[in-house]
Amino acid sequence: MTQPPQKNLNSGKALTAYIQHLRKVSAENFLQPKRKQSDQLPPRETLETQIQRWWESLPPAMQQRRFQITEIASHCHGRFRNKPALREIAAALRALGWREARDWSNLGRNRRYWKCRTASDTDEIRNC
Repeated sequence: MTQPPQKNLNSGKALTAYIQHLRKVSAENFLQPKRKQSDQLPPRETLETQIQRWWESLPPAMQQRRFQITEIASHCHGRFRNKPALREIAAALRALGWREARDWSNLGRNRRYWKCRTASDTDEIRNC
């Protein structure tokens, strides 16, 4: 992009030259092909892939505990925002074979927890 003429804009000729310059630049920008948004952004990992990568990075002792969905969400990134919607994470966890349970005790405060299915829970391991 070229620089506009640096003259005193109080004169009529300088103002006309500046307007012509703006028209020229806008015409050049208009004629350039638009880049698709998908060309500009790197390919996005699915939530299942993000959760699986996070799960594999945990030590075996940590894999035995149960997790709240907010803990899992802190390790994922969304499509349009920094964090994905919790319902999308829940759907991804179900697709990966995780099971959910509630802690109905007074200390648990009825919170929902997620735990990955292990070989002791089922005969086959589904992505966990």
